[in-house]
This record gives sequence, structure tokens and C-alpha cells, in this order.
Amino acid sequence: MLLKAAPGFLAARGSMRGMEHIAWLEQHSTDSEAAQKFYGTVLGLPTVPTDMGDHSDYSVMLGDRPAFGLIQSFEGMNNYVGWVPYIYVEDYEGACSRAAELGAETLYSSDSEQWGSYCIVKDPQGAIFGLFKKVSA
Repeated sequence: MLLKAAPGFLAARGSMRGMEHIAWLEQHSTDSEAAQKFYGTVLGLPTVPTDMGDHSDYSVMLGDRPAFGLIQSFEGMNNYVGWVPYIYVEDYEGACSRAAELGAETLYSSDSEQWGSYCIVKDPQGAIFGLFKKVSA
């Protein structure tokens, strides 16, 4: 296994106000099945499919936990190809508002009872990232 977790990586660098950690990471591609074969083989890790109806997305597994997702590009994301880090923020609504005020473009947003609220934005320089608020317990 080539991929290993780095315990305390972010904690060792100190916390940033309102940002605790990267909550999730996805690789978006035009062919999630090809991405699954590539990353599974390169990293030597198993993948688990998620049925999306007309295609499958995949989670690359690190032990019994998903390490990151392999996502089929979709229209709502303008068929974006690349990596999307989702940053957990305490003040989700405030962070989304501030991003928009500072010139970010919201590409996609969702509120899920299962996963929580998230939006994917493109910053003024063109970098894409997600803001995430987990479901309250």
C-alpha cells in the first residue's frame, strides 16, 4: 500500500480560524471508471462503487475507510476535470457569503440530510474548492 494517513498533519501546523480540516477530496473526471482503474492500480488500493443511476462514482479505500472520491464530471460543474478539496468550516453560511462577496462563483451546492451542506466554488483566480458543513448530531 503506497498511501498512508498522516496523523496530526494539519494539527501540527496549528489550526486556522474557522477552518478545521480538509473534510473530503474528490477527483472529477470525464470517465470515473477509467479513473477508478488508474488510481486503484497506481496506489494499490481497493475501490468501492457508488451507483449514481447512469454511472458509478467510486471511493478509494484506505483500510475500511474511504480516502477520497472518484467522481464522474457532471453538467452542474461545467464538466470540470481536476481535484476538489472540501474544507470543513464552522460558519458555512458565512463562508459561502464571503466567498461570493469576494468574487467567487458558486458552481454547485447541495443540502443533504445524510452528508450535510456543501458548495463548490471557483475563486477569482480560477481554483476550485468546496466548503462543507457536516450534519449536526
